Amino acid sequence: MIRQNPFRKIYDSNSYRSFVKSAFPDIVDVELTNHCNLNCKMCSRQRMTRVKGFMDGKIFNKLIDECVSHGTPIRLIGWGEPFLHPHIIDFCKQYKDNIFRNVYRKELGLENELPVLHITNNGQIITEGQMKDLVGLGLDSIIFSFQGANKLGYEDMRVGSSYDKIRENILKFIEIRGENDKPFIQVSSTMTNETPDEIRQFTEYWQGIVDYVSVGKTIMPIEEGKEMKNYSPCTEVFHTATIQWDGRISACCNDFNNTLTIGSLDSDKNIYHAWNGDQMNSIRTLLINNNFRALTLCKECDRAYENFL
Repeated sequence: MIRQNPFRKIYDSNSYRSFVKSAFPDIVDVELTNHCNLNCKMCSRQRMTRVKGFMDGKIFNKLIDECVSHGTPIRLIGWGEPFLHPHIIDFCKQYKDNIFRNVYRKELGLENELPVLHITNNGQIITEGQMKDLVGLGLDSIIFSFQGANKLGYEDMRVGSSYDKIRENILKFIEIRGENDKPFIQVSSTMTNETPDEIRQFTEYWQGIVDYVSVGKTIMPIEEGKEMKNYSPCTEVFHTATIQWDGRISACCNDFNNTLTIGSLDSDKNIYHAWNGDQMNSIRTLLINNNFRALTLCKECDRAYENFL
């Protein structure tokens, strides 16, 4: 059975790669927690100073009500491990239940286009029971996040991890999914000094098991004072919003220390008003005009550059 990435239609669209603002985010990223069970060498959590915690049900229900009413998919991802949240399965069920009872679906013409639910996890603590629950409720997509191309590189970079455990959990999830259409199961890894042959072996192995394998470069913090060239304006601020565990709405998924907060769901604001507000529009204007150095997070982000001097 050939399964399709449920986000592919969005990712491949011309509008998603443009600098034209969507009326509401095309995708909403949701950080259930910024606690993590690993201490990865390349992760900006090492510099995180904001308070750690877990999203409560009131904030989650508020954001899914709004996302479902707009037909917008959510990705459970962020600066922590989502399966540390004690209510992750309940939250997933609430999201799926909300989709089917939402009163706005017919008005929006979305009867046959259901919003998507995705989880990105490190594959260390997901349980067999959770896998069964997620298959049963119809989770659309899940990514198991690796580092490197083999056991040695993985466990060196992802401090506290076990290569055998993530491999075991992926194989178990494949087994539990069986012939069901969902979820679309992906493996994603970033590389540092791996050889082309090591990367090829990693890719070929997992391509025979999961639905998709993606490989990219490791994003390390930019060295202070490092000069860059060929700045490329960020499209994320035109298409994706991030909700942090405490309900803060951020302009960027990389906002590990609340430097690009544009609103909060624990107030009377919602995603729509923050997304279309003056603060968010000012950030877009700065970035599209290459004034990224005015934003602390953006001037240190190497995703914005094609290469280094």
